[in-house]
Amino acid sequence: MEKYTKQITSKTNYTATVSTLKEGNYSINDTVQTNGYYSNNDGGSAIYVITDTIPSSYYEELNNGLYAELIIPPIGAPEMFGAYGDNNHDDSKALSNAIKYCGKIMCNKVYRILPFSV
Repeated sequence: MEKYTKQITSKTNYTATVSTLKEGNYSINDTVQTNGYYSNNDGGSAIYVITDTIPSSYYEELNNGLYAELIIPPIGAPEMFGAYGDNNHDDSKALSNAIKYCGKIMCNKVYRILPFSV
């Protein structure tokens, strides 16, 4: 995260969701903040830095062939990794990724999970 500190304090682009992030026309080193994962204010707001190499941490692949690397916060939310938290959708993969990449997570919804490993 230290390598992105300067970039985050400079211009940040804003977009609604991960879906609109993937469709955006961003360049290498752009910083993009989403307002949610699936929809605005769903708890999945996150900051990404655009890169042309596959990141070693959590990322989303963009439609233009670049990658949006998630800037991992000290305490993460499962929604940043795609959890719904509605006790209906299977949130196992999102919870596993949240634990794997953040270590500490804050859960404030009801998650449906199946057995998983980190």
